[in-house]
Amino acid sequence: MNNSIVPPQQLTPGGPVHGGFTFTESVTSIDMPREPVLDELATERDRQDEKWGEQNHPIRWPAHDEIDRQLFEAQANAWKRINAERVRVANERGATPDRNCSWDGILLEEVYEALAESDPAKIRAELVQAGAVIVAMIESLDRNGVAP
Repeated sequence: MNNSIVPPQQLTPGGPVHGGFTFTESVTSIDMPREPVLDELATERDRQDEKWGEQNHPIRWPAHDEIDRQLFEAQANAWKRINAERVRVANERGATPDRNCSWDGILLEEVYEALAESDPAKIRAELVQAGAVIVAMIESLDRNGVAP
């Protein structure tokens, strides 16, 4: 079984099974618009550029690149196992698909997957996934009454 975590906005009852979850196709319209969150992120990036200028740091510390990559790969695998166990336990307790894991593990799994990659295209793809998880986390906070 694939134990990847499916974002809550992709989960709906009655769809085909994927990773132990049921879902149909990705839902693009949600109760709250995504643009305000993306606008906040763009504003923060502008603030960072104003403060620090253009930044071009290496993805990993060059002197320990392969050692660090292997460590990050182990961490990604550990978070995959932790998330799978969290989902298993929560599902056994009757949790709904949008509450059967937690954002900390989902985000850390994605970040460590990005850091574990060597291919720049794969690093970028994983970072896009991590960024999407961060947006989903902010949207979740906003939906649940913690909006700024």
